[in-house]
Amino acid sequence: MGYLAKQLRWYKETVPGEKPASPQNMLIQTANAYSLNPNYPSEVITPIGAGGEASPKVIGTPDFSGDIGLVLTGELMPLILEHTFGAATKTSVTAAAWASGTHVKGDLVSHSDGAHMLYCEQGGTTGATEPDLTGLSEYDTVTDGSVKWVVRNLLKDYTGQREDFPPTFGVEMTFDDGTTPIKERYGGCRINTIEFAKSGDDNGFKTTASIIAANGDDSLTNATYPAQGGTDVSLSKVYFGACDLKILIDDVEVVNTTKASVTVNRNVSTDKCVKCGDNIVQLGSISLEGSLTCLMDTDTYLRMANREVHKLTFRYSYKGDVTDIVFNKIQFDRAPKTIDASKFVMFDSGFSAFGTDTINSVQYTSRSSIDY
Repeated sequence: MGYLAKQLRWYKETVPGEKPASPQNMLIQTANAYSLNPNYPSEVITPIGAGGEASPKVIGTPDFSGDIGLVLTGELMPLILEHTFGAATKTSVTAAAWASGTHVKGDLVSHSDGAHMLYCEQGGTTGATEPDLTGLSEYDTVTDGSVKWVVRNLLKDYTGQREDFPPTFGVEMTFDDGTTPIKERYGGCRINTIEFAKSGDDNGFKTTASIIAANGDDSLTNATYPAQGGTDVSLSKVYFGACDLKILIDDVEVVNTTKASVTVNRNVSTDKCVKCGDNIVQLGSISLEGSLTCLMDTDTYLRMANREVHKLTFRYSYKGDVTDIVFNKIQFDRAPKTIDASKFVMFDSGFSAFGTDTINSVQYTSRSSIDY
């Protein structure tokens, strides 16, 4: 019988490369791929006098890298953004207490139980009494008069920006054959590249985080492999849906966008210590490039063709989870037009994002119920 990949734990490190004594393990249930591995350098050296026989490879000390494929959820976004861009400031979201009256989609109120908030998914007029949430779980819906609420746990806002040294994290994967599970762990992890993208009417938002780690270990080859310990927190499987990404240029939504992407490259690399052979993980300067494809109109023509500086925002939202990734200064390439017979004209333009000594190239805010 073979092994199944059963569980992926993700935890924040205090000291890069070292597992905390009692970490908070975020159980990522929306990982759809995983390929972190040691990469061993090797060379065949055949000395004179070996009688012409083949020699075995000389194996060096490994470095560690690979990819984790992710389906984006509201609870996952604070983790990704903090380790891609920089440490977050966390604040509790406050909202007015529930009261009878009218509400519009997007309204947020606090429930009197002190443990929940209500997100208005369908506007209308409430009933006379506050909804009873007994037996309901997060993301369940409850009808209140003509208002439909989504039940949310207490929400938090995470705010951060590009930093030179985002916090590191560790990951542990469990492989299970039903008899003797195997665990492997990588520490001192940094996200090297990641793409935020959307094309057409995809049902989910998927991305791949390319990761470089400082060290690795597994329970199969290490008899003293330390137990993970800490507290396990299951992340939601409720992912962003088909129409929950907005593209804004200068805070105005570009409504006729068919493709959008931004690739973040932290330019991470590893070098070997001459003395001990350990990996030294080096973090370079960030680079940001992307592209937009959208229906040609006067506004998009002027924005894309004149190469003036604009602000670009990727806004993910779903049932009260809201994430804004803001690129404060971008410039479009000279926008080429795509013309297909008997069809409207599309703009298909690349762009680059940048910053200055006083204006940060990337800022983010992420609202979620996760406590990270």
